Amino acid sequence: MSEIVSVVITAYNGGDYLIEAIESTLAQTYTHWELILVNDGSADHTLQVMEKYAAQDARIKVLSHENRGISYANNRALEIATGTYFAKLDADDRMLPNRLETQVNYLKAHPDVTMLSCQARYINPKGKVIGIQITPGYTSPEESLAAQKDGRLVIALHSGFMTYMDKIKEVEGYREDLPCVVDLDLYNRMIEKGNVLIILPEKLVEYRMHLASVMALTTRNNKTQLVKSWLADTYRKRAKGEKALSLDAFKSLQRQASSWNQWKRRTKEMAYHYRRNSIIHYGDNQYLPFVYSVGMATLLQPGHTLQRIAAWAKRKITK
Repeated sequence: MSEIVSVVITAYNGGDYLIEAIESTLAQTYTHWELILVNDGSADHTLQVMEKYAAQDARIKVLSHENRGISYANNRALEIATGTYFAKLDADDRMLPNRLETQVNYLKAHPDVTMLSCQARYINPKGKVIGIQITPGYTSPEESLAAQKDGRLVIALHSGFMTYMDKIKEVEGYREDLPCVVDLDLYNRMIEKGNVLIILPEKLVEYRMHLASVMALTTRNNKTQLVKSWLADTYRKRAKGEKALSLDAFKSLQRQASSWNQWKRRTKEMAYHYRRNSIIHYGDNQYLPFVYSVGMATLLQPGHTLQRIAAWAKRKITK
């Protein structure tokens, strides 16, 4: 009998896109799965959508509680999951039909690998493909082990993440005391335990870009970049055997930096914000906001932004 994959979708007011995420699970070529849907205190029709699908398919389970955040919701799903594998999908994204089959087959063929992610297509709110996302590294166990040794912050697509259930439970799942980027923290805690991550070259997920996404909202107030910087500092220090700072202590240290360094950091954060928004506006055919966002990103970080534009244009031509 084939091993079960526990697919976990958590949602807070995600009713607008949740149906597409669920349907993409139902369409998987690998059929040995259970789908755990977690309603994180939504005020819209999210719970009704979940319960409708659960009534139609016995493989679908529904949990519901007051709003406690994505980490709490994922951890509640882990408590009832029965699969050999854990697979994550965000409520506003979609899986390609071969996603689960491709990843399960890879893990079976590579016993030294315990964590997987993949590449993705960008889609707009209407589901139209507007580009591709390429996450660099890790293509070999050696690269993953080198990251562990150096304490480099590992970045991978959360909606494409798959691992063994016992491995994610070994690190007690997601941290519930972080305001964002809990996926990056999870990857790095797992790598510290000796797990090996590979990012597959296949585009197995469609990642939705819209201004109401959690990533867009946390990026807008620069929370994401601050916490990412703290995590990078934390895992680098721990790899060297040094004592890591608390998040509050790191924030305080950032505030004590020179005005020049604070300005450079703020410039980098805002350039990232505008670059991300430019993709969203392009996907929505909002060309004036798109031009404005690209212009602001170029003004704030000209060299990096022009490199990103050139890489994006090349992918558009060759894809």
